Amino acid sequence: MDEGSRTIYLNMQATNPKDPCALDAILPIYAGLYGNPHSHTHPYGWETKKVIDIALEYVAKLSGAYPKGIIFTWGATGSNNMSIKYMARLYKSKKHIIALQTEHNRFQALSAAFGESSSRVAR
Repeated sequence: MDEGSRTIYLNMQATNPKDPCALDAILPIYAGLYGNPHSHTHPYGWETKKVIDIALEYVAKLSGAYPKGIIFTWGATGSNNMSIKYMARLYKSKKHIIALQTEHNRFQALSAAFGESSSRVAR
């Protein structure tokens, strides 16, 4: 693939180029670990949990955070949903959510659900 002749792709929401070092680190995991890290009754789960714990420690060290304060999600939608729900619980006295028409449809659906409860949603 000739990088110089390709058009510039700016929608990084769908996917993004992988750093070669990161790709080299993750490929063996993709190819060999497929156990559920929450399954504590078999080696497949234990192996995967160990790798995730190592990743948590690494990210914590890089970011200066505590490993227990880091949450890996499956993508933007999961991250947005978790963040909105967390903030709504944390700031119960705040009853106003602002959702732009340009927001991702899952964000709009989640904010609408809060609007049907006790929060007011501005669009």
